[in-house]
Amino acid sequence: MGSSGSKKEKEKEKRKDEVEIDGSNIHQVDSFLYEVCPSICKIFVLNKIATGFFIKLYKDNKPLFLLMTNEHIIKKEMIDNKEEIEVYYNNQKKRIKITLNKEERFIQCYKEELEIDCTIVEILNKDKVNEDYFLLPNIDYNANNYIELKNKLINVVQFPGGKDLSFSKGELINIDKYEFTHKAATKTGSSGSPIFLANTTRVIGIHKSGVKSSQENYGDFIFPIINSLKRQNELKITGRLTRIDNGRFEIFDKKFVENNKDKCEIFFNGKSGIELKSAYDGREDYNFKEIFEKH
Repeated sequence: MGSSGSKKEKEKEKRKDEVEIDGSNIHQVDSFLYEVCPSICKIFVLNKIATGFFIKLYKDNKPLFLLMTNEHIIKKEMIDNKEEIEVYYNNQKKRIKITLNKEERFIQCYKEELEIDCTIVEILNKDKVNEDYFLLPNIDYNANNYIELKNKLINVVQFPGGKDLSFSKGELINIDKYEFTHKAATKTGSSGSPIFLANTTRVIGIHKSGVKSSQENYGDFIFPIINSLKRQNELKITGRLTRIDNGRFEIFDKKFVENNKDKCEIFFNGKSGIELKSAYDGREDYNFKEIFEKH
């Protein structure tokens, strides 16, 4: 009898859903992660229940308050169709409804741009979500040192099976560019969950899926998204540099040429107009960052 039962258990293990990895090891949230719990969201979208979270990033040097989840949960076509989603937070005590309207709020999908299964949706003042609910990213790791995260212990905070808020622990196993595998337990409904390094409350990544045959989960780091938002702040201009007077230059960018919009004036401290003019006047292919870094 014991042998037969063991065999049945093994067969049952093989039949687990592809995003349910060792679900029996999911536990109620422990006291250490209590402070992040109000920020974790249960998302109702079309006929699905998933996890997401509130996070604060920066764009144009200003805070951007966001809902973050997987792109396979909030897809591009849903945004095109201006679908509505329901978001429960503060341990499911509060609820907001969001219409996915890019004309009203900043929404960005990253699967094509960065190969990251992630969508961010701006939370507006009218949504009335207090700033205290927004988590912060872990910025200690980036493209230069994220390999150091291998074999680190992580926590995944989630709504497994669309039920109670829970967490699981496990090691971060392998890293491939922005994607990693981990051994923390998940179930269907855990997609979009934030991932934290053990003993921290800042988000390092986002859980996206699992494979039952290998009993491994997959996630993506979020630092490329942080960098992408920062890159949007860089002023990259193509046009002609013309001296106006000592130390000041007028730059006509592409948008001005194409749309006849206002010109952009740039001031360079510590360099005279003559020094800069000799290096750049007449060039029609350059960018502001190159000039700024050199001078």
